[in-house]
Formats: sequence, C-alpha cells, structure tokens
Amino acid sequence: MFRSFAPPSQALRHAVSAGACCFTALCAATGTAQTSRPANLETPPAAPVFEWEAPQQCPTRASVLGWVERHLGRPLATVPTQVERVEARVRRESMGYQLEIRTFTGDARRSREMEHADCESLAKAASVIIAIALDPTSIERVELDGDSEAPPAEEAPGNDAPPTPETQTDESAVPQPAPRPAMVDTRPSPTAPASESSGPLTLQLGAALAGQAGPLPRAGLGASLGVVLRGSRLWGEVYGSYWADQRYAFADLNDAEANLGLWGGGLQAGIQVGRGPLQWGVVGVGLEMGMLQATATGLDATRSSRSMWIAATVNSRVTLRLGSGLEAVVQVGALTPLRRARYVIEDYGPIHVASRLGGRAQVGVGWAFSP
Repeated sequence: MFRSFAPPSQALRHAVSAGACCFTALCAATGTAQTSRPANLETPPAAPVFEWEAPQQCPTRASVLGWVERHLGRPLATVPTQVERVEARVRRESMGYQLEIRTFTGDARRSREMEHADCESLAKAASVIIAIALDPTSIERVELDGDSEAPPAEEAPGNDAPPTPETQTDESAVPQPAPRPAMVDTRPSPTAPASESSGPLTLQLGAALAGQAGPLPRAGLGASLGVVLRGSRLWGEVYGSYWADQRYAFADLNDAEANLGLWGGGLQAGIQVGRGPLQWGVVGVGLEMGMLQATATGLDATRSSRSMWIAATVNSRVTLRLGSGLEAVVQVGALTPLRRARYVIEDYGPIHVASRLGGRAQVGVGWAFSP
C-alpha cells in the first residue's frame, strides 16, 4: 500500500492512505456480496459515470481521468465495478483547496474530504482514491510520481506495462508476475514551485471588539478594524482603533469635568505556527501612533487639547477558520508609551498621565481569501 503522495505532505499522505483503506474495504465487501449470487443471474455492470468539477487553475477532467485509467490499467468503460457514479468537486479555500469525492453504489453513498495547498497534488491524490474505489486491486499498480505529467484521457491502456517478448504468443499460458509497488521518494522536489513550500498568501479583513487598561483613567472598551496578510510562517497587520471617551472629574472644581479619548492606528508583524483551521501567531511586535484628546467643560470656557500618542506593542493571536472564508480571531497583548503621554488642559495643567504599561484584549471575526 502506498504511503505518500507528491508533494511530500504528512497530512496529504495520511489522507490518501485513509481514503485508500476505506474504499478498499467498501469495494471488497461489495464484491463479496455480488459473488454470492448465482452466476446465471449476474449482468455486466454499466460503465461508471465520472464527474469532475474544479477551479480553472486545477487539472482538467481529461487529466484526472487519464491518471485514474493509468492506475486501473484499462479504460474506465471496461472496469468491472459495482460503483455506478463518481463525483469529485474541488473548491478554493482561504489556505488552499478542499476536495470532496462521492461514490454511488445502488442506494449507498460514500464520501471523502481532503485539503491541500496545491490543487494538482490534490487531484493526483483523488485519482488514486477513485481508482481504488472502482477496483481495489488497482492499488498494486498505483505509481506515486508527483513530477509526472498528466496523461491524456484518450491514451491507450497498458502503455506503462513492460513490452511482451516477441516469442510469447499466448499471454494466458504464461503467468505474469504481479507488478511491484513503486518506491516513494519523500524528499522535496528541486523543481517544485515556491508556492508549495511557502504556502499561499492570505488576506484577512477583520473587525473586533476590544478592551484595554492603561492609557485612559479606567479600563474601557473600543473597536478595531484591520487588514492582515498571512504567509506560511509570518503575518503582518495594518489596523485602526477607537476607544470610548471616559469622564474625568476635577477634584477641586465641582462643576467642571473633562472627556478623555484615544484613537490611533498601527503596524504589527510576527511569527505564526499551525496549518489548517487553527493558526497561532506566537508573538508579534508593532508600533502604534494616535492622538490623546481632552475636552473640559464647566471652566470659564470650554477647552480642548490634543497630544501625540506613540506606543510599542507586543501581542499573541489565535485564528480559527469557521468555513467559507469566515474566521474567528482572539488577540491579547501589552503596550507601553514611547513618550510621556499626558492629557493637558490649557491654563490648568495635566489631568491624567497614561500608565507606563498597559494591556489589551480583543475578540473579532474576519473574512479571509487568497489574493
């Protein structure tokens, strides 16, 4: 039984092996049930119907059918199988492609789902599973060669078999040795495209509800909008945030009060680990700039003042893919002002100084897609 598929991805190897085992067991059970019937009641099964639906950048139906027939060792129309219909559909996801294979045998239906960053590799894995579903013995003929070109669907079967010696006139009289399974090379191909090793880039547009403590007099709530660019190991974000104003009461002026606010934006980047639905931004650092604003009333006149806000940030984030590009994001971190951040009222003086160290947390949703 094969153990791998090019490009050498542990997840893809497991998926192909699991799919092969399931479909082999299913076909074996079907064959046993059929042999229990009297021979004179058996009728040759009709040729199975094969449907392939995939994005334009994926292999065509003719290419996938060619791979299937090569694994079968014969044209699809001549395969003695009880499977009546095979449907394979590929759709684009935020981190790559998702494949669903369905087989129909009478009233029974079986399905299998797989994911991979490269559509061609996913299509080749699908051809292996489909061939084994149609004919479990075809597993001995499977050649896991990720660099081979897709053969055309019209290619005559048996081209890969060794030539028959001219002196052999009756093939049925001479026993043929069973084909040996192909050796699998798990080393990365030197000609593999860069996208397979680095992973596809993903853009995420997100919005979050956030809370913070430190810059303003009390802990408060705010909102954030951001754009995140993710690769296989790195992520970066451009964001903007607004924090709800807080009321400040003057200790020596009973009728006077001030509203203190903060808004800004920043850049941050970091390292991430994990593939599939869950990704963890282990650590990220950034720089934030904005404005501290104070408006005082109840004095001899309404007075407003603004001062620059500059802070360094460090955080960690977790992204969970929910499906159809929708993701949930949780982020926690800390920040520290790089310059003395004070709220100052003209002719009165400073009324609040931001803490040297503050904290933030936010929960949000995002829509991710590949640019």
